[in-house]
Amino acid sequence: MNKKILILPGDGIGQEVCDAALPVFQALNLPVTLEIGDIGWTCWERDGDPVPASTWEKIASVDAVLLGAITSKGKEEAQQALPPHLRVKTRNYVSPVIQLRQRLGLYANIRPVRYVEGDRKPFRCCVIRENTEGLYAGFDFKGIPSTATTWLQHPNIDKYGPEEAAWTVRLQTRFGLERLFITAFEYAKENNYSRVTFADKPNVMRESGHFAKGIFDTVAAHYPEIKADIHNIDAVALWMVKKPHEFGVIVSENMFVIFCLIWQRA
Repeated sequence: MNKKILILPGDGIGQEVCDAALPVFQALNLPVTLEIGDIGWTCWERDGDPVPASTWEKIASVDAVLLGAITSKGKEEAQQALPPHLRVKTRNYVSPVIQLRQRLGLYANIRPVRYVEGDRKPFRCCVIRENTEGLYAGFDFKGIPSTATTWLQHPNIDKYGPEEAAWTVRLQTRFGLERLFITAFEYAKENNYSRVTFADKPNVMRESGHFAKGIFDTVAAHYPEIKADIHNIDAVALWMVKKPHEFGVIVSENMFVIFCLIWQRA
């Protein structure tokens, strides 16, 4: 039975890489049916919606999606890109990548790495980042409402007032963290990794860090054969450069661990 794959080229280089991928499907003679869909900045400029309803319908009808690349720009630039009749305050640009992750429940981004050749000691590790929560949840605001000023206090706010400030909420839920940590430990178990490291910033984000630690420790207790530890993200980044062979699976929220991925590639 043929599998259905929806190809979403998106913007820029995404169209080129998807064009290059199509001959691969043909050469392998795989039992798949390919369909093309719209997504990205061009859709936003044309319709004020980077993920059209027709694309969501196609996604619901296929077995897999191949996504090229997406262009996302700032709030003001996004508004200016719209035709005049679509420029309304209630219309906000939300990255298609974030929409796909949250709506489809694509919560874990798994990035395995293996060092193949060179002068340093061979190693393999894996970085798993959470895609739907943390600072990537999209809770980003301009101006601090009066109801929040009683608990959202900072000396710098006093200079120009709460209207001239912006704030972002780091969302962490028990549901989101449990499934993330279970995925990390299950991946370690299935791929013979002996260590799972949770990279966070509990020395600064004390409440959310303590909350996440409790859930991590609870999940880790079900995998006694795997070493579990928690370290500051900056320390993890340092040791990934100096001694990457000591790590197994590194798990963290998107905003933190994305920098580890950059160093990992280097």
